[in-house]
Amino acid sequence: MVYIQTTVGGIQVGPNVINNLHIKIPITCRTQYFNFTGNNNMKSVDIKGKQYVMVNERIKEFRKLHPSGQILTQVMANADGQILFQAKIMVDGVLVATGHAYEKEDSSFINKTSYIENCETSAVGRALGILGIGIDASLASAEEVGNAVKQQEEFL
Repeated sequence: MVYIQTTVGGIQVGPNVINNLHIKIPITCRTQYFNFTGNNNMKSVDIKGKQYVMVNERIKEFRKLHPSGQILTQVMANADGQILFQAKIMVDGVLVATGHAYEKEDSSFINKTSYIENCETSAVGRALGILGIGIDASLASAEEVGNAVKQQEEFL
């Protein structure tokens, strides 16, 4: 039971007064700690001397840690060859992380045909990274960094 003390009309009141006023305040407290064992068993890719974990490795690790967990994706905007995705990570029905990604069609060789899929993958990778999976070196996934490097090279 949670006891609440509050102020009503400038007078401090406790649970008896609140109960007499027939005010019901549902309170649910849930604390979860996610114990990751170091992410060392995930394969990584070297990009410009730094290690990045690929999204598929992050998904496999998430499935091992939370077999009934959910990865939910949603298109937030899609117009004029530009797309924004949101990914939500749910564990035991609780939202534990979100990630977003934005891509432009034709911004890279892959995006010419698969910018929607690439964007969804990036959003999932970021959400899992925010949850703490595959981030020993960086929150960004290998796919995300590789795409950014290619885009930078195209602009030079």
